[in-house]
Amino acid sequence: MLKKANVLISSAGSIEEHRYRQIHINALQYSYPISEYDIVICHYFLDCFIERNASDLLLKIEKSLKPGGFFLYSDFNDSCLLHQLAIWILYRFFRLTTDIEATQLPRLNLPESLALASRRKWISGLVVSEIWQKAKR
Repeated sequence: MLKKANVLISSAGSIEEHRYRQIHINALQYSYPISEYDIVICHYFLDCFIERNASDLLLKIEKSLKPGGFFLYSDFNDSCLLHQLAIWILYRFFRLTTDIEATQLPRLNLPESLALASRRKWISGLVVSEIWQKAKR
């Protein structure tokens, strides 16, 4: 997917290449810049962390957004028993295959400077995607 995204961005021209950057680094050790990004996208990412680390990452991500910037987030939703069972099975599988530390979905407390702009659910609510916007100051 990342290679395909790079090809698509490269074919769009030099302006888009300049504005797009993939960062491959340990997210917990990355030195997040202040007010640099227009958008940060975290699809199926924060669920890999224990709650404390996920909360720390959210604070760093929020600070790295420019005023008016967007945070896009997609992940699983454990709002019913069937979803909880499916997520429990997924965590068991991923802990065996990837050695992630997390054993359950972290409860995310987004900073107050982020306001929910849009929310959609798929697969009977098992998957949720949200768009949050940082205050414009």
